[in-house]
Amino acid sequence: QLFFAVVCWAVFSVLLAAAERPAGGEGPRWDENPHARAPHGWSVKPRAASLGAATATKSKASFLRSSFLRPEGDRESSLASVARDTPRPESVAKVEVEEDDARAKHRRVFFVSSKEDPSWISPWHDIPLDTSDETPLEKWMVVEIPLHKRAKLEMSTEEPLNPIVQELRDGQPRQYPLPMGWNYGFIPQTWEDSTTAHWALGYTGDGDPLDVMDFGSRARGEGEVVRVRVLGALALIDKGELDWKLLAIDVDDDMSRDIRTLADLKRLKPDAIPRLMDWIHKCKPLPEGQTSLFGFDGEVLDQDKALEVIRETHRAWQHLRAGAVGQELGLWTGVAPEHSRRR
Repeated sequence: QLFFAVVCWAVFSVLLAAAERPAGGEGPRWDENPHARAPHGWSVKPRAASLGAATATKSKASFLRSSFLRPEGDRESSLASVARDTPRPESVAKVEVEEDDARAKHRRVFFVSSKEDPSWISPWHDIPLDTSDETPLEKWMVVEIPLHKRAKLEMSTEEPLNPIVQELRDGQPRQYPLPMGWNYGFIPQTWEDSTTAHWALGYTGDGDPLDVMDFGSRARGEGEVVRVRVLGALALIDKGELDWKLLAIDVDDDMSRDIRTLADLKRLKPDAIPRLMDWIHKCKPLPEGQTSLFGFDGEVLDQDKALEVIRETHRAWQHLRAGAVGQELGLWTGVAPEHSRRR
């Protein structure tokens, strides 16, 4: 009887495992972790561990018609594989996906909570803003464009899970005319409110999270999550919208110990801000009818004012996630509309 029971248990286990495995069109699971299945329509395949990423191939179904955009009644179940707990930013890993023909313009960089126990996360909504309560000047940054690169990469606010994508122009991957003199990225859990005019400048936000420039000397990787110290803020007016640029430095940079304020940056890297201004003027021409590219007469605001900008945009992000604003904008917040007001 014991032998018969053992055989029955083994057969049942095999059948259960086969039932839980994804259908053939969805491909294998990354690291065989049930929480790391690819978004519907993508199949994830392991990649060399040294790259700190996985690669995936897209099937015939359009990603924008994926399981993350199922009808209203099935929204919550479709998000079951998305991480619910706050991930540890130091452990976040990226997953690169591309179409079968490997055309660069369809490449996406998604994020998982870790390589060891991966769950899909949004770099915008799931990675925390603050590094700790004891260091209010330190924030987490997600790198989009590494130092010295020109590719116009940005986090998609509309696509499910908010991957990093390369912006297209006339169907071709867009490049900036000049390379970045800094690591360029965004601050998670912030949003420049595109529905409300700024109290002092009168412009609405550009609808994206806060941009941040890391003036450290080391090139960080695309999609890397970095701890930075906020130094100041510049109010760019881009095509009639407010587009804040935070100035910061990588906390792990060799010069970080000496560069603790905006004054330190100007003293120890005197060409940093002039190079930034020159880059903006060359890459973002002044629109017709607009008299200046900057608010506050082009002044780079100090740390206290920069922190206030962060607090304002974090509150705006909280309102966005709660469904109090922006539901008509088509932004992906990871919260089904019928549940958003309960958060």
